[in-house]
Amino acid sequence: MLPCLRWPFAGSGATPQHAYAGPGTYQVTLTVTNSRGDTNSTTQPVTVSAAQAPTVAFVASAATNGNGAIGSVTVPSGVSAGNGLLLIATGAGAGPLTAPAGWTQVGTYSAASGTTTALTTTVWQRVAMAGDAGSSVTVGFPATTHSTVQLLAYSGTNATNPVVAYAGKASITTASSYTTPTVTVPANGDVVVSVWAGKSSTITAWTAPAGQTVQSVDNGSGSGRINSVATDGGVAGAGLAGALTATTDQAGSAFGAWTIVLGP
Repeated sequence: MLPCLRWPFAGSGATPQHAYAGPGTYQVTLTVTNSRGDTNSTTQPVTVSAAQAPTVAFVASAATNGNGAIGSVTVPSGVSAGNGLLLIATGAGAGPLTAPAGWTQVGTYSAASGTTTALTTTVWQRVAMAGDAGSSVTVGFPATTHSTVQLLAYSGTNATNPVVAYAGKASITTASSYTTPTVTVPANGDVVVSVWAGKSSTITAWTAPAGQTVQSVDNGSGSGRINSVATDGGVAGAGLAGALTATTDQAGSAFGAWTIVLGP
């Protein structure tokens, strides 16, 4: 038991902070130690209201699929100024993709085998401005190629850099499933977006992992087409995320995948 303390007195040391993933009542324990090594603890409930909880949430998506030197997608009408925007483009080639004006590249990955099997996938981010809704966003490809372009919008993201962490990869592999890379989620309440893209002449559908909500799916047509799907699992806790496996109805010859963390 701690000895009797008389006012005035002051404490020093760490100031603990913790972000909860959602509203609710949580039990919080505080332990104090004096200069002689005596300790004592107290526990009390702390209520997090809906207004205090993290607010990153899915708004809308759009996608396009084709075979050409450019891919254009229209920003959904529900997008508002301040929303965080993700743009994911994947082409059946090994050359770099050309960014649309006003977008910042997050990362890019490419894989190639010989002269016929190749895939490049790139992600850009942007904070939406007034008037973006309904506008066209165009990605350039090195040559006429099968491609997919997906745009996802989220509210409550950081006003400067919506993407707080990411990992991506591309592989030449014959498979009917593919696993996203792992990444460390910085804080409770962030949202993890998972993206898969596959090159194939036969794939027509994806099956997302359990617990994931499909927010965008884009299936192409023709030989060597690109098919892609994007999901999220709602708010996440801090720590390791990713390693999610999506399956296709037929085997593909090349794949790309992303694990993208959006934070407030």
